[in-house]
Amino acid sequence: MGKKVAVKFFRSLAFDTGMKEIELLFELRHPNIVGIVAWFNQNRRAGIVLELCEKGKLSDAYKKDSFSSVDLLKVMAGSARAVCYWRERDGAGEG
Repeated sequence: MGKKVAVKFFRSLAFDTGMKEIELLFELRHPNIVGIVAWFNQNRRAGIVLELCEKGKLSDAYKKDSFSSVDLLKVMAGSARAVCYWRERDGAGEG
């Protein structure tokens, strides 16, 4: 069986303006950043194919109050590592 993925759809016009972000997502590889698998833009249907987060969205888990203090600290640390990676890779941390 193939790999499970998530698909996010856009209006074509909105999708066209986000091509720079899509290109950047293809270059990023980090365990705390959801990876992009593919993108499409055909017949007024556009979208991106992303790695599937099997446990769902972080915001949904937070709303269900299923995080312990330790879990929340792990999420915050992982998010900080992802932001640092993104900034270092993009050169935004220079200067």
